Amino acid sequence: MRRSYLPPFLALFLLTVVLVPPAGNFPLNDDWVYASMAETLYERHEFVPHMYRAAYAIFQTFWGAAFCWVFGFSYTVLRVSTIALGLIAVWLTARCAREAGATRGMSLLCGATLLANPLFLNLSYTFMTEVPYLAPMMASGFFYLRALRRGRAIDMLLGSTSAALAFSNRQYGVLSTVAFAAALLVTYRRAVFRPRVVHAAAVLAPWLVVVVAFAVLSAQPDSPLQRIGLAGNTTLKTQLNIVFNALFSLLPYLGLFILPIAMAALAGVLTKRVRWRWTQWTCFVCIAGYFTILMAIGVQPLPRLPNLLRDFGVGPLTFYDTMYADREWSPVELPAGAWRGITIAAAVAAGAMAAQTIGTLRPNKGRRTRTTHPIRRAQHWYLFLWSGMLLLSPLNPALTIYFDRYLLPGAIPLFILVASRLTLRGRVARIAAASCVLAMYVAALAGIQDYLAWNRARWDAIAILRTKYGATDDQIDGGYEFNGVYTSETYRALHPEKPAMHTGDRPWWIIDDLYAVSFLPREGYVELERVPYRSWLLAGDGHLLILRVARD
Repeated sequence: MRRSYLPPFLALFLLTVVLVPPAGNFPLNDDWVYASMAETLYERHEFVPHMYRAAYAIFQTFWGAAFCWVFGFSYTVLRVSTIALGLIAVWLTARCAREAGATRGMSLLCGATLLANPLFLNLSYTFMTEVPYLAPMMASGFFYLRALRRGRAIDMLLGSTSAALAFSNRQYGVLSTVAFAAALLVTYRRAVFRPRVVHAAAVLAPWLVVVVAFAVLSAQPDSPLQRIGLAGNTTLKTQLNIVFNALFSLLPYLGLFILPIAMAALAGVLTKRVRWRWTQWTCFVCIAGYFTILMAIGVQPLPRLPNLLRDFGVGPLTFYDTMYADREWSPVELPAGAWRGITIAAAVAAGAMAAQTIGTLRPNKGRRTRTTHPIRRAQHWYLFLWSGMLLLSPLNPALTIYFDRYLLPGAIPLFILVASRLTLRGRVARIAAASCVLAMYVAALAGIQDYLAWNRARWDAIAILRTKYGATDDQIDGGYEFNGVYTSETYRALHPEKPAMHTGDRPWWIIDDLYAVSFLPREGYVELERVPYRSWLLAGDGHLLILRVARD
């Protein structure tokens, strides 16, 4: 009897929510935009896109509204709905790894590596679009991997249906189907089955439905597909700098994300359970050595990309002082050189990841094993192409920034690809993998606890300003989320001539910053009060400042 993969992950998620309860009726990051859409659907039974959304967010709007219809609307309820999808995404990651030929132990490690990722855990505690996109994305991966093994049209139909569902949330969902088709082309000569008309129909049918639905909706005067363009005005030089920094940062970030699996691979190499060819060793030495030398000569270490990963995921720090006045400041600052050490470890893991990928895609000639079987080759190429497309697709002119969270979807197929030819046999491999997962999980848990704690303190400070000092919302600079929810519409009414995403002369939709909530003192302001919060990373208390413009 097959043992289920769900119970261990369910237990870990329950442990996580017990240790760090997701309670808190306040927005986090950009999720106020998508929460507004879910609230409108829940209360008015209408799907109304928010003007500041950057993705379709159709699936998650209906998913979140379904939870609200049962439990009522609140950010806590929406957060729970995302955590449920996070559990599904982790479970499906493990199932995909097993379908691709990984052992049960390595499959569980793939799921645990995703669960322990600081970015994934942070996003699971929000109503952002990433996790609601990852769940159907991994469902499509599972069905497509099974289709490559069985050659059944029903699996292809389910794979495309899941990919279309992912597409309804984030446009990159289509890449799963594109990668599946590309993998069939790459492995066509040695394919186990020859694609027939029924297979093509199964793959394309859900997308034909999507095309027709989008065409009908787009033709409506008030189309729910209308969304704001986020390209902005950037010079070619700025765009090239963004691309170069993202490409340079790609390997160390992926190495950090895949650290437990990469350490299991290195343990296998050291104990001679895994054998690398000279090309794999060359790749490993070049990548690990290159980034180690860069750290030695003082090149900026991780975290290099903006948004979440900032001292183990305690951001984004959405206040004026920490996003504009002093971007380098953080509530928790690691000792000098700590990030360089983490970056070197990530580079070593990236080297192992690349070496193992080469060995998986190009197995030894003349040795026919289960991993060189045409089925496995097709599955491995699907995972490789899918990962590459997901990692590189955000590097397009429509985006003027490359956030670290954009790397997460592309990293997951890479987890599975690297793990597909590894085992957890041997105590060294098990200890190395378990130690890395535990360290990542503890850091992620502490990070999300602090993130929720100082956000609770923010809204406590705003309540104090409203009740004790009589401040109106238009007089408060409460940070990005507060002003997005409470003053952006008023600001747009006052300045209809400004572009939709115009945030004023100050960072966001601030009308009058007579009062401010801040981590740091601000020039021209006096401190009224301090609001404490409990920090695990500080092993003590942190605080936010309530400020007022100094009177002459």
